[in-house]
Amino acid sequence: MRDFKQIVQNAKFVHGIALADHNNNARAGDWVCMKNYGHLTVCIITGTIAAGADDMLVTLNQATSVAGAGAKNLLFREFWAGTHILTSDTAVRTASTTVAGPPVDSNFTIDNAGDDNMYFIEIHAEDLDVENNFDCVQVAISSPGANSALYTAFYLLSSPRYVHETMPSAIIN
Repeated sequence: MRDFKQIVQNAKFVHGIALADHNNNARAGDWVCMKNYGHLTVCIITGTIAAGADDMLVTLNQATSVAGAGAKNLLFREFWAGTHILTSDTAVRTASTTVAGPPVDSNFTIDNAGDDNMYFIEIHAEDLDVENNFDCVQVAISSPGANSALYTAFYLLSSPRYVHETMPSAIIN
């Protein structure tokens, strides 16, 4: 008989950026370490974004430690956007032109029409510069300018390298 474990026994949820009105502030999320996980989903949820807000650039960074040592851009193949999540549960993939090849995108934009949307970026451990010991990831979102932008971000680490009753920490090396 198969052991159907709870999702919290197969994945790790980590808070990335606090839910707030990020008026006039760029935000760099907390770092997470993927050394015990094979996959990472970065999730961004937006609330109300003022009509005059600047478009917000979403980027991913990679580093060799959760302190951000040696940080540099992390490229990705695609992101998914679920628009108007209060009335729809469909996410649409936006892919680079070389989805089958190496990752090529380094960012995407959340525009000021992005009220009540969800965005997902899927990262595999091998997408990081593992040859140079990069195993940590951070999401960063640029400032909306002097206008209101309500959003939050969290990380979902999955494909654990080892199964434990309690998943290993992703906020320490």
